[in-house]
Amino acid sequence: MSVFDFLRPRQSTGVTGGKASGGVCAALDVGSSKVACFIARTDQTIAGPRPRVVGVGHQSSRGVRAGAVVDMDGAADAIRTAVEQAERMAGLAVNSVTVTLSAGQPTSTRIAAEIDLPQREVTERELSRLLNGALSEFDAEDRVVLHAIPLAWSVDDHRGIRDPRGMFGRTLGVEVHVITAAIGPLRNLLTCVERCHYDLRGVVATPYASGLSALHDDEVQLGATIIDMGAGATTAAVFAEGGEITYSQPQPLGTLKVLATGLEPGQTYFYRFRLNDTYSPVGVTRTLPLGAIDQYRIGIYSCSNFPAGHFNAYREGAVNGELDLVIHLGDYLYEYPMGSYATGNAEALNRVPDPLHEIVSYSDYVTRHAQYKTDPDLQALHAAAPWIMSWDDHETANNAYMDGAENHNPDQGEGPWAERRDAALRAWYDWTPSREPEDLRDRYGVYEIGNLATICLIESRLSARDQEVSLDSFPVASDADAEDPAVLEAVAAWKRDVVG
Repeated sequence: MSVFDFLRPRQSTGVTGGKASGGVCAALDVGSSKVACFIARTDQTIAGPRPRVVGVGHQSSRGVRAGAVVDMDGAADAIRTAVEQAERMAGLAVNSVTVTLSAGQPTSTRIAAEIDLPQREVTERELSRLLNGALSEFDAEDRVVLHAIPLAWSVDDHRGIRDPRGMFGRTLGVEVHVITAAIGPLRNLLTCVERCHYDLRGVVATPYASGLSALHDDEVQLGATIIDMGAGATTAAVFAEGGEITYSQPQPLGTLKVLATGLEPGQTYFYRFRLNDTYSPVGVTRTLPLGAIDQYRIGIYSCSNFPAGHFNAYREGAVNGELDLVIHLGDYLYEYPMGSYATGNAEALNRVPDPLHEIVSYSDYVTRHAQYKTDPDLQALHAAAPWIMSWDDHETANNAYMDGAENHNPDQGEGPWAERRDAALRAWYDWTPSREPEDLRDRYGVYEIGNLATICLIESRLSARDQEVSLDSFPVASDADAEDPAVLEAVAAWKRDVVG
């Protein structure tokens, strides 16, 4: 595996002091709310080597935000305190640690490579040559490789091979899952560790470590997604049959979005989430069909205003709709404050908008999205069918257009329109099951429903629409003579200069 020099651990025994009757290792997790250290000893048992935790230390985190170091001294002090606590409990001292990492946006990439087999037989040497060659051509600017995990091997045209050693063929291929992280945040974290006079034994992406420690054997065999929800960062990892990690991605605080791969068209899939021993209700989704189909049920929704009433239409679609797809045309939520539009019965319905004020900042929009997601009828419909979503105006502000909105007032402390628009769209993508484009305003897509229909998704409100024309600008009275040449000329000029 290709790594930068500063990631390579120094030679270390890993432990000093005390009497070690087996291998000893220390794991360090630096989070936004706490720093934790575990010291484990490897014991020989009838079932084979098994780790046994002999020391635990934890300390309130300082100098860390969203998993990244923002105060080197504060972070180093918290690391030192946590490790020393674990050492006192274990009765021994460590001089090297393995660090879990969620900073630096750990990201998944898949690469494929192939080589010829001059001797026809696949040996350990050929495996190493293929993997080293694949990684030598992998280029991710300002990022470092944390893990390079072979997912599947191929010999000639035979794919999906778990272990090709000893097989014969003309070519050997491999698909590798590479997890990388940004160099800067990683270097900052490792510098804090070195300031505490600990050597680095290794670096493990947080969701990978979480999956290896938390998943049961049956969950690994069935395939599972593990979610590590921290105080400042949420990460996810997908494990396929056999235990290989096939996907890893950090997510914005408060939400999780996993892009499933390898699904077949026209199929129904079930899923659920697990937190310790608590399981979510089972959800169902369906992939778009191919070829000839006779019918396809689509539920169309829009204008869902939480304080205005209960989402009975959502419940009806979830329970009785037998829907293949949900399309939401926009106004998934509303930006208004309590005491404004459609809030007259909000207290009686126990649906007072949160926050109480008009939402303007990213945190405001996130809070409002989170409130909508507590609605059981909305939850039920999200769990009943896949969704295609677009926005209208209230996801940002009433009567929004390219350069502003009727309900945006920069002179009343609401700031520049572009900042509010981008904050609203960032929250929208974070809290909806929608793929995220490079430019958040690029909400376009084409969806083929077999040979039955084609659905085109086009965004123009925020990227192309001009300010709404007011009838106050109409140049003649409503009872003017429609045949009067002066009236006709004034109307023509208004169309040309105002309407455009």
